[in-house]
Amino acid sequence: MRGRPDADLRWLLFGMSGRIGRKAFILTILFWFAVLAMPVAMAGRMGASEHEGAVLIGFSLIVAAFLTAWSVLAATVKRLHDIGLPGGWAIALFFPPAALPAILALSLWPTRQGPNRFGAGPEQPGH
Repeated sequence: MRGRPDADLRWLLFGMSGRIGRKAFILTILFWFAVLAMPVAMAGRMGASEHEGAVLIGFSLIVAAFLTAWSVLAATVKRLHDIGLPGGWAIALFFPPAALPAILALSLWPTRQGPNRFGAGPEQPGH
């Protein structure tokens, strides 16, 4: 990601073009699971008598879920690009029985060496 002028954190988390390697994919997934865990943990700790914070926690859970879904979809598209497949295969994430196996497979699948139709490889200069 050093050589590309547009390869920044916004691109990594929300961009749909380009390629990312296994390490960046796994770290992106883990980051968003940690972010999503915060409002879930707060909701779990809230007692039945505490209704004041329920709206704020509910809203933060919705926002975190939306951002997580978009970012995981974007990371999956870029990871599919990295192995030479079209990003449309990321639709598998919307089918719960296929989502976890798809994420695990993409985490283990090796990077296709050299440039492909989606750009330079993640470990190459100019990526």
